[in-house]
Amino acid sequence: MGFDLASLNPITGIVGKVLDRVLPDKEKQLEAQNEMAKMIVSGEFAQIASQLEVNKAEAMSGKIFVAGWRPFIGWICGVAIAMNFIIAPFAEFGSRLHGTPVEFPRIDLGPLWALLATMLGVGVMRTVEKVQGVQDNH
Repeated sequence: MGFDLASLNPITGIVGKVLDRVLPDKEKQLEAQNEMAKMIVSGEFAQIASQLEVNKAEAMSGKIFVAGWRPFIGWICGVAIAMNFIIAPFAEFGSRLHGTPVEFPRIDLGPLWALLATMLGVGVMRTVEKVQGVQDNH
């Protein structure tokens, strides 16, 4: 028999709703809920929840070195992607036309794609929450 995740923590309530949509099989839902309960008991979930609160406090800060690091990382990803796919190819083409070929170094975008996808995913999740009317408890 399962239990209501929402009774444990507001975040677990959201996770429970996600589990309902992602795992239509009730048995799989119960397994996932039991795994979540184990995480909560072991303290892992409390650590994750406290990190989310730290992230929220950082984002609300008026100091550029506290709240500005996320946009900075986003701009770094954007510049690296633009460099690899727009600036370098066109500059190389232009230099060949000019008769002095220049080859730009390529940036390994693998880690940047992972970072950018994570940042965009968190942003999308928050947008969905706002559209659905989920309010912060603070």
